[in-house]
Amino acid sequence: MQSLSPKDAKIRFIEFLRNLPLFGSNTFLVQKVSQRGCPSPCLVCLNKEGVLFLHPKTQEQVFNIALEKIQSMRTIRPKKEGKLPAIEIHFGNAGKPQNILLHLKEAKELCHMLALTIEELTTITH
Repeated sequence: MQSLSPKDAKIRFIEFLRNLPLFGSNTFLVQKVSQRGCPSPCLVCLNKEGVLFLHPKTQEQVFNIALEKIQSMRTIRPKKEGKLPAIEIHFGNAGKPQNILLHLKEAKELCHMLALTIEELTTITH
């Protein structure tokens, strides 16, 4: 790398970062996930591929939801003081819909970012 100019080194560094699997993702730490097989807590990454659920220690993907499969979502206020808000996501096909509940402090932010990402995807494909 020492033979590279500063500009070329920056270019290589940016190219390297762009090839990382979670580049461009927004990541949230979810304290509780209703999906069977997902650890709690869990890392949830939102990107143009979808909603990825990762093991918090290994960062291995344990579940995912493609953006095209998301039918609706809503935030849920905590029923008791001291509890976390949640986001409920309905996904899958209309004949056999599924839902998942995610409890996290930033539920409103995740819901908003997910809505914007879906809107952006819809705009690109139409």
